[in-house]
Amino acid sequence: LAGDGSAHDVFSNIDLIKNGTVIQSWSPHQKTVTITFSLAVSTGDYYYIRVTQADGDEAVSSPIWIH
Repeated sequence: LAGDGSAHDVFSNIDLIKNGTVIQSWSPHQKTVTITFSLAVSTGDYYYIRVTQADGDEAVSSPIWIH
């Protein structure tokens, strides 16, 4: 799993969520972020990313389903 992003404000928190549960969090405190993360996956699992900026704004990715 890899992702990158940039924002007008710093990213205060990034969560990787599997099947509705946070499995990994990062607190980069930067405006530009690149993350690479390896994990074992199973059919039927879904993953998504939730990012929070320092000003409290949030964004959530579309889910990635494992088939």
